[in-house]
Amino acid sequence: KDIKTSIIVPIYNVEQYLPKCLDSLIGQTLKDIEIICINDGSTDNCAKILADYAAKDDRIIVLNQKNSGPGVARNRGLDTAKGRYIQFLDADDYYEPECCEEMYNLMEKETDVNVACFGTNVIDIAHKEEKKEKLQHCGKVKAGADMIFGKNCSWDKIYRKAFLDKYNIRFLKDNYYEDIVFLWRCKTRTEWIYFHDKILINYIKRSHSLTNNLVEKRDDTAFALLLKFSQQIYDDLMETGKWNEYKTPYLQYIMEHFVRLSRFFLKDDWREKKDYTDNFASFLSNFSIDDISDENDKKHFRSIVNRNYYAYGAYNTFETERPQPTFDNNSVNIAFGADKNTIPYLSVALQSLIDNSSAENNYDIVILYQGIADWQKRFLLSQIRGKDNFAIRFFNMANYVKQSDIANLLTETGINIVDYFKLFTGDIFRNYDKVLYLDWDLIANRDVGELYKTDMDGHAVAVCPDIYVSLTDGENKKHMSETLGFDTGILLIDIHKFNENKLEHLIELAKKNTEHDVLNIAFTNRYMPLPQEWNAQVHVKYYRGYRQMLPKEILALYDEYEILPAAVRYTEQPKIWENPCIQWGDLWWRYAAKTPFYPEILKRYVQSETDKTKADYADMLLLTEYRKNRMKYLYYSVMSRIFFFSDKQRKRKEHYKEKVKEARRIMATAKL
Repeated sequence: KDIKTSIIVPIYNVEQYLPKCLDSLIGQTLKDIEIICINDGSTDNCAKILADYAAKDDRIIVLNQKNSGPGVARNRGLDTAKGRYIQFLDADDYYEPECCEEMYNLMEKETDVNVACFGTNVIDIAHKEEKKEKLQHCGKVKAGADMIFGKNCSWDKIYRKAFLDKYNIRFLKDNYYEDIVFLWRCKTRTEWIYFHDKILINYIKRSHSLTNNLVEKRDDTAFALLLKFSQQIYDDLMETGKWNEYKTPYLQYIMEHFVRLSRFFLKDDWREKKDYTDNFASFLSNFSIDDISDENDKKHFRSIVNRNYYAYGAYNTFETERPQPTFDNNSVNIAFGADKNTIPYLSVALQSLIDNSSAENNYDIVILYQGIADWQKRFLLSQIRGKDNFAIRFFNMANYVKQSDIANLLTETGINIVDYFKLFTGDIFRNYDKVLYLDWDLIANRDVGELYKTDMDGHAVAVCPDIYVSLTDGENKKHMSETLGFDTGILLIDIHKFNENKLEHLIELAKKNTEHDVLNIAFTNRYMPLPQEWNAQVHVKYYRGYRQMLPKEILALYDEYEILPAAVRYTEQPKIWENPCIQWGDLWWRYAAKTPFYPEILKRYVQSETDKTKADYADMLLLTEYRKNRMKYLYYSVMSRIFFFSDKQRKRKEHYKEKVKEARRIMATAKL
């Protein structure tokens, strides 16, 4: 039987997409085809789907193998194929019905063409978008160094099988970039390439494909493969005598990949980035910068060869893209949230943790931040310099803020966006079992390792009961006890239990509730109470009758001088950094004086006092003005009560009323 085209389909765990792919092949207008399906060790329902389709159409050939990657699968398909032409199709994509027939007829007509490309319709599932990508050329184009060879993939092309067999053009046996060497060998061995300007394939862009997994996981194997295929292409160009012709686009191509990988595909470990930069620098040092024409490429060449680690992030930024536990043993995992305004006060909390830490514990601290400056990060890191049992890393919340749209909630709640960061704890720290989330407005007077080691007894969170409930009575107390079960300033979180509430659910709750209320609603009856000594709050003594409202064991924290709470939170107004003369103020300022932010904290305090003085001065001027003209204001007060008849007189009466209001405002605000 004369087989015109063989379509080779590598398949791995794509049961959701496979039927549509096979249907598109069975429905091709060109009937003299064979469909070679290589089941690459799929663990889902792909094997059954293939068996069912093969039973209905004898053009389908199923080859089963252990998982070896798409390169090995395609090579096996090539060894099996009997068609005059070869096409490759990924199992989650699908052809237009006329694809095989149009490309077959084109190749039959253009007998001196060994490779032909066609257009792609990209379907982005996540964003529900489609984009038609046309080719850079149109018609028959002479192959050469200056020719852009379509997309860097094998599935938007058709190949003359005799051509592939003649030069033994095959795929790398790797999971990533297996197309690269294959395509370069095609490009450098054929004289002509045809570009068919028609969309004939639908490419499904999905989050779990190999390529997207590479981006999401920052897989470091990609860099090793970059060096591998760079070496293979170079060896091939030298062997075929085409180095001089292709050296410029070759160097441009591999440096482009290096820069891309250094930005997107590397792990957080800067030491690995440094090693890869070293390896690639050694490889590039075999070439000459004179072989590069583009000035930007020359800049990258110099940076790489000179091992400019800073240009490619190959140094420790203490940034983390997905937090992983730093310590193997005795780790106390701590999270803070902060922005540029709260960082100085967070440093005070950090100093209290450091001063009361235990040498037996390791403290893994991740700061969820938005908009903090580089110098602020340096200041915080300086606080743990020389302390081997402390680690600080920074996690940028920009993507979470954008995707969840929580910034728009602030107009309604009036709460700092930092307070909402704790809602994302479960998602961010999914690689942890347990995390202690601390607000930035506290100090610890004992080792927080004691708190961290609390047995949570299967609860999602361990928290201190909300002190507000004890400070109210009557119906209000009943309402608050139902809605404000616990305070969220100190949260001991079981990550797995926390994630039983989906992030999407928490965000939905946040649209109608403050961060505090969201967590209380989400974890009603699923929290374990912690001793109140871990959440003493300075504002309590501002409440009248607090001695009658608080239970005696809690009251002791506030009234007995010899008791020092395990942790103090400086909540409500006035803030400790605005007014040092409040309860436990001496503790906070003692820690503050040890931080590198102390001059900044003092500066803010002085500026705050200056503003207050200015306001008092303005009030004094108002009062002086009132006293000087008090007889006029008395006249206005009398005249504003007299009934007037004409429009002009009524307007004058309204004027007098406004003057009376002005006098009352002056007397109310100018309390000197």
